[in-house]
Amino acid sequence: DFKVYKADYEETDAFKVTTEKGAIPGAYSIQVNSLATTELEVSQGYEDKSSTGVLAKGTMTVTYGGTETELTIDDDHSSLTKLAELIDDIEGISAYVLDTGASSDPYKLVVQGEDTGEDNSIEFDTSGLTSAGTVPSFSEQRAATNAELEINGITVVDSDNSISSAVPGLDIELYQTTSSEENVTVSLDTDKVESNVQSILDAYNTVIGFVDRQQVVL
Repeated sequence: DFKVYKADYEETDAFKVTTEKGAIPGAYSIQVNSLATTELEVSQGYEDKSSTGVLAKGTMTVTYGGTETELTIDDDHSSLTKLAELIDDIEGISAYVLDTGASSDPYKLVVQGEDTGEDNSIEFDTSGLTSAGTVPSFSEQRAATNAELEINGITVVDSDNSISSAVPGLDIELYQTTSSEENVTVSLDTDKVESNVQSILDAYNTVIGFVDRQQVVL
């Protein structure tokens, strides 16, 4: 428990490295190739966002992270705003109507996943919408992707931008990509070790002093 390690590296906006118990001392080169992202989907434009009857009615299936959710678009939910509310109720997804300010068809339905990683993609099945009205279609503005970095030239892939399982005792938070390697040195934090030992000694001396005082009283 007295072995406390620290990570020394040139300050960078690209990532942050912190150490925990069990860190392995040594030199590490880190290069961030890509960040983990959430998926973003956008519908075609609409002239009206609130009126019912704009959208085709029936059933619509939204798949997020491999989990399917069937939505029922009836008379009361056949507006763009109501569809956004239905999708927003799906766990892990947020949805809203964006006003682009365009002179025609300014309203678009924006759907975004809350979890990063390529397994958290969003898919829409609108084949169950068969009545009169517009069937919503979506275009992918941003794909759900994994983070990729290189540690000592070895490629590491993770669904999150917080990497804690690659190297024992090393937590790496990714913020930006880098065009070259950054060097990180993990070594024993002697100042922290001395502080921890001194804390134990101080506590021990406090206890001994208390015991001595009790013996004098007795």
